[in-house]
Amino acid sequence: MSYCKYNNQSKESEAEGENMLNKMWKKLNELSKEKEALLKKLNEEDNYVHQILKKKLDQLNKEKSEMEARVEQENEYIINRLSKQLNDAISKKEYA
Repeated sequence: MSYCKYNNQSKESEAEGENMLNKMWKKLNELSKEKEALLKKLNEEDNYVHQILKKKLDQLNKEKSEMEARVEQENEYIINRLSKQLNDAISKKEYA
């Protein structure tokens, strides 16, 4: 081979190599941007799920507090009613 042919083939190979390298860099940048977008979307979805779960937990805690208050009122009512019945029974026994 002559030096010119070898030199031309070398330049063509070098140009092909540069072209391939540029394509790979472009693809790498595209993949990097896609990764960034996916991470952002994942973070947004994670925040959304967190907010929904927090709202649900707050609602359940509110319902729990309301139920505890209701149970306490019912217990107080039952204790007062039984106390009155006991006092009435004691009074009847004393007068009997």
